[in-house]
Amino acid sequence: MPDPAVTDFGGVLALMARSGVECILIGGLAGAVHGSAHVTYDVDFCYRRTPENLQLLATTLAPHHPYLVRVDARPRAPWTTRQLSGCGEVSADQP
Repeated sequence: MPDPAVTDFGGVLALMARSGVECILIGGLAGAVHGSAHVTYDVDFCYRRTPENLQLLATTLAPHHPYLVRVDARPRAPWTTRQLSGCGEVSADQP
């Protein structure tokens, strides 16, 4: 069984690639792809904020219990595309 404390980078990248969400990889993992020795333990994406793309992102991440980091640590209801359009950081359980 995978260790939940270890990020499954391949799984996250594959999920986003299969989903069709318009996004780009940013942050430490993007730096590592370009040869940086700086290590991070998460995956960061910048996503397009059109209504269609926000809905696709919400649908793609829903099975992984996403939450908006700077809004509410663990919301009690599914998050909305309106919340996604204005947030800066989303976290989710691994795929």
